[in-house]
Amino acid sequence: MVRQIGLSIAIITLLCAPAGALPSFSGSWQIDTDVSDEPKKIFKGKLRKRDYPVPRVPGATQRDRTSVQVTQARYFELLRDKHERKSKKDLRRLGAAYPLITATQLEIEEQDDGYLITYDEELPRFIRPNPNGRVFSAKGDELVKDGFGHTLSYWDKEYLKLETDLLNGGKVKETLEHKDGGIYLKIRLEMHILEEPVELTRVFRRRG
Repeated sequence: MVRQIGLSIAIITLLCAPAGALPSFSGSWQIDTDVSDEPKKIFKGKLRKRDYPVPRVPGATQRDRTSVQVTQARYFELLRDKHERKSKKDLRRLGAAYPLITATQLEIEEQDDGYLITYDEELPRFIRPNPNGRVFSAKGDELVKDGFGHTLSYWDKEYLKLETDLLNGGKVKETLEHKDGGIYLKIRLEMHILEEPVELTRVFRRRG
């Protein structure tokens, strides 16, 4: 009888136990450049050019302009072309998404109600993942607003997922996964300054 009771308790305990503990991302992490996507290469040719105004040079037609005015017009056109070419390479135009794709160090601290992620030991970001998946609780604590925008974070099996609506427009989707002893961070950006959605993967190894 005692053995049957013990067996029943063991079965109940097994059935009530969680399917698997959620992975912890806490710690100090360093970029692994050998297996990570290089942002400059991934975004090459993907940023829309920024338009720069050119001063209006007097003279209705090329023939009506003086040699000085013609030279000025050529100078301003060359200057505009230079700025527009440069703008297509300037990743800082991504705004709040810039540190996400360029960070080489991550400090991740597990807190009672979420995670505090610090990029390159400077820029902090707090998230509050829902363990029940992509759903909102009655309090809506999963939605966090900060300098990045409005971020919904949640667990999808062993994956930690973040969806952010940026304050300056656009959407960023992130997936963190424990793999091969490191953190694989997959990022997808959908922004109006991009010719098309861009995806890249950054891999981090534990420091020390």
